[in-house]
Amino acid sequence: MLNSISLRVRLFTIFGAMSLLMFVCSIAMLWHATEINNLFKRMVQKELVIYKISQKLEVSLANQKGLLTFFFVDGNQQWIDSLETYQNDFERELQQVLNMNLSGWQRQLLQDISEKYIVYKTETAHAVEEYLENPAAVNISATHERQREHHFNLLSLCARLGTEQWDDIIEEEIREIERSEVFKQAGYLAIITFAILCPLFFFLLYKKILTPIRDLAIQTGSSPHDSSKNEIVSLEQSLGNMKKGYDKATDELTRSRKNLIEAEKMAMVGELAAGVAHTIRNPFTSIKMRMFSLSRSSQLTSDQTEDLNVISEEIDRIDNVVTSFLEFSRPPKIKLEKYDLKEVIQSVGKLMEFKLQDYNAELTYDFQPDLPEVQMDYDRIREALLSLLTNSCEAFVGGGKIVIKTASGHDPNDGNVVEITVRDNGPGIPEDIISKVTSPFFTTKDEGSGLGLSIVDRIAREHGGKLYIIPIDTGTKIRIRLPM
Repeated sequence: MLNSISLRVRLFTIFGAMSLLMFVCSIAMLWHATEINNLFKRMVQKELVIYKISQKLEVSLANQKGLLTFFFVDGNQQWIDSLETYQNDFERELQQVLNMNLSGWQRQLLQDISEKYIVYKTETAHAVEEYLENPAAVNISATHERQREHHFNLLSLCARLGTEQWDDIIEEEIREIERSEVFKQAGYLAIITFAILCPLFFFLLYKKILTPIRDLAIQTGSSPHDSSKNEIVSLEQSLGNMKKGYDKATDELTRSRKNLIEAEKMAMVGELAAGVAHTIRNPFTSIKMRMFSLSRSSQLTSDQTEDLNVISEEIDRIDNVVTSFLEFSRPPKIKLEKYDLKEVIQSVGKLMEFKLQDYNAELTYDFQPDLPEVQMDYDRIREALLSLLTNSCEAFVGGGKIVIKTASGHDPNDGNVVEITVRDNGPGIPEDIISKVTSPFFTTKDEGSGLGLSIVDRIAREHGGKLYIIPIDTGTKIRIRLPM
């Protein structure tokens, strides 16, 4: 039955019970503390005050009785003045109590005392007046006899007020002791319950969460030592490493898929190029030979000669397209040897000398001094540089400048590398098509095959390097990076 309850429900239930228990205990403690505070306040400000005043009232009545007796004995007016002082104190104390928040029996009893005291005070005043009128005629015993009943009734009521007030204080104390005992027992029970729930909560937390997290961290590459210190951090690190591995695998898969698609395209191009080579090249060779023979043996007009030259040029252009197809579809067979990169680049410049003149292009070099020799396929690198220079020349409108720069550096993945940068000040490549220009058959030229930069990119990858097309404000900047 317990296993059918989810871990989340079990943890929430235990934690909720612990939280509820702590909340209820906190509320109960606050309520009990408030009640005790109210009790002390009530005791100090009311109950004990009433009890103390009841004692004062009794003492005041006894003093008033004694002062009246002293006056009857010697007739000294000072006793009457003191009597009036005690009477005023009695009335003030009584009024102070009546102004309090009294219970029903307290108010009723105090009102009885107040009423009877008025009668007693009136009788006392009459006795004093009689004595002042005819001291010799006053019978002290008879006068006390008339007041004795009122006096003892008042003393009895004040004594009753004190006794019942004290009984209330004792009862309140007993109730508070009993309530404190209940809270103490409930506190013990709460402590025992909390002591049971805490280990159970931490057991589930450790057994069902932390242990699986640590095991998962170890399974995903973390060490047991690191996992024992902080399971969450260890799992985060191991999952981070897994994510990096996943991202790397995804990138490799993407590259593999791209290479596969490119291989399929190259296979198709290879078949197409082979067919073109056998189907087109042989007839065009025959046509060119016949045209050459015709131009030597016939007397042609200047217009006819120009027509033959145009036909010959177009046949040469078709032959170049076929050659590009064959070049792109050819499987990589590079022969790596050490060459001086400066000499390779300068040889390409000499080879392009006349073409540069035709396009009014100026070629300059910026070689890094003391550049070490680089492992490369001489012909393939020359072919890549020829393609880049040709693209720059064909992009110029009325001429331009080309700079070839070499530099060495360090790549985190490939180690020491050498870079060949070809930069021109032509119209440049729009940023929205930079990612497409190395795709086979993509071209913006009316007469282009779309294989030039694809072949350059392939030559760079054959050498374990990479081709970069770098966006700049004016012109084009292309970089070949090769491992040194």
